[in-house]
Amino acid sequence: MLPKAHMHMRKCNVFQHNLVKQYSTTLEPKEPVVRSKTIPGPKSSELKTQLGAVQSTGTVQYFADYNKSIGNYIFDVDGNILLDVYTQISSVPLGYNHPRLLNLFKDDKNIKTLINRPALGVFPGKEWPEKLQSILMNIAPKGLNKITTMMCGSCSNENAFKSIFIWYQNKTRGSTTFTAEEMNSCSGCVGTGRVTGGTISCK
Repeated sequence: MLPKAHMHMRKCNVFQHNLVKQYSTTLEPKEPVVRSKTIPGPKSSELKTQLGAVQSTGTVQYFADYNKSIGNYIFDVDGNILLDVYTQISSVPLGYNHPRLLNLFKDDKNIKTLINRPALGVFPGKEWPEKLQSILMNIAPKGLNKITTMMCGSCSNENAFKSIFIWYQNKTRGSTTFTAEEMNSCSGCVGTGRVTGGTISCK
């Protein structure tokens, strides 16, 4: 059952489109709208040609207007309003231009964290321990009291494999410490520092 606050309907006009707030915390278009004869439309095709002069465009579908995109709807440069069921690569779970997320970046501290892009495993900011405790540990599953933060799905998988190999080698070695020989030989992938295991993918 959705909270009552999410179940009311409110209409307004933004960017000349009627937006409806229903079962959502943000205003969204009432329905998808396709205005161009084809997708990609002419403006997207023109931009794709411009981009193609400097970059590979084989995977580009159309060009989005992220200033207008809202909630679960993505606007393209040709005026089409499309229901984005994945919201990029499932990386925008709260939808486009969520007001509470936009407000976060009105805070100078958050802006500085964004533009300085700290290497959190090496030079974390002074507020990092408190943020992990108050934000992530607050929602951690019961019994799990350690956190490994990652930037994206790819690095999450990569580091999961690393963690498995570290665990396995520690178990094989019987210790979590490294010998000088292991430290010296690991970067060349030879000798005792070399991991003999591998990962495979099975259907």
